[in-house]
Amino acid sequence: MSKSAANLARNTATQDQTRANSLEGTLTPMYSKMANGLATPGSIAENTAAQQSVGGATAGAMGEGALRAARTRNSGSYAPVLDQAVRSGQQALSNDASRITANNVNKGIAGEQGLFGTNSGQALQALGLYNDASDNSFWNQLGGATAGALGKGIGSGLGGLFGKIPGMGGGGKG
Repeated sequence: MSKSAANLARNTATQDQTRANSLEGTLTPMYSKMANGLATPGSIAENTAAQQSVGGATAGAMGEGALRAARTRNSGSYAPVLDQAVRSGQQALSNDASRITANNVNKGIAGEQGLFGTNSGQALQALGLYNDASDNSFWNQLGGATAGALGKGIGSGLGGLFGKIPGMGGGGKG
């Protein structure tokens, strides 16, 4: 191939790398926080919604119990029921928080794996295009074909592999 084709391939690869770096600079910190179980805006909103739901239900049970105790003038008989309502509410809140954190961790890990596969695949494909364009020898063509196939395999293979792990997303049975 011609030198101009090689330059075009190199320029295209450079542009793709610039876009990838910009996107990765935004996504990698977020996925890292998620993978490490740290709070993100999405998980904070989910936890707040769970707290409001459990808090409202617990407050309603407490209010109803206090009202019945006042009406019957038998406050001692409702204390165990009210205590159990609070314990159940706190247990539900704890379960919700654990579920939200675990889902967030799984999404963060899957996101990081997806970025790695995409970036590796694009880099290897770009390398293959540049090599093909700059030197049209048999060995170079073989290397470019191998790099392109490896890039496609990494890009799609990780998604297929991790998609089969329960909770990792992707189309597997889980």
